[in-house]
Amino acid sequence: MKKMVAVGDTFYPKPEGSDMDAYVNAFVEGKALFYTYSRGRGVADKIYEMEDDFGIVPIPMGKNTDTYQCWVSHDAPSMAVPITNSDIEKTGIVIEALAYAAQKENDIAFDEFCMTKLRDDESAKILADINQYAVSDLCFIGQQMVGDIYQGLSIIPNICFFSPTTEVASAVAEVEISVETGIQEFIQKMMGTYVEETETE
Repeated sequence: MKKMVAVGDTFYPKPEGSDMDAYVNAFVEGKALFYTYSRGRGVADKIYEMEDDFGIVPIPMGKNTDTYQCWVSHDAPSMAVPITNSDIEKTGIVIEALAYAAQKENDIAFDEFCMTKLRDDESAKILADINQYAVSDLCFIGQQMVGDIYQGLSIIPNICFFSPTTEVASAVAEVEISVETGIQEFIQKMMGTYVEETETE
C-alpha cells in the first residue's frame, strides 16, 4: 500500500495545508490520469465541467471473483431509534417504507445524473453495474456513534498519506484496545443493551 501511494509518478501528493479538493483539481487540470476519490455532490462537481473528456471505469476485479463487489459507501445515512420506543415493530415498518421510497428517488436521480453529467453511454452502463454491489459501511456508521472506532479506520490513510515512516504494527497496537472497546460499545448500542457508565464519588 505504501509503495502504491508513494509520492512520485503513481500518486499525486496533496500540497501541505490543502484539503481534499486538491485531488479533484489535479484531475481536472490534467495532472492525474485516474481519480478515485468521492464522486458525490459538492466534491466532484468540477469534473463534470472540465474541458478534457473523461469516462468511468471500475476498479479491476480480484483473481477470485467475477463481480465488482468492491464499492463501500462511506456516506451511509445514520438513523437512530431510541430504546424507549414503545412500538419497535411499527417503527421498523415505517423506516422500511421510507427506505423503499428513498431508493425509488435515488433511481430517478441516477438517470438524471447519467443524462446530464456523463459524456458517454458506456460510463453510464459501468456505473449502473457497479451500483448493484454498493453496500453501507457499518464501521463508518459505528464511528458516528462511538468515536474510538475512527482510530482504526484512519490507520491506513494516516500511514500511507500523512505519516509514511510510521510502522503499521505499532500504529495498530497503539489503538487496538480502544477500538475493540468502541466496537463492543457500538454493538451494544445497536442491540439496545448499552448502559452508560456513571461516575461514582
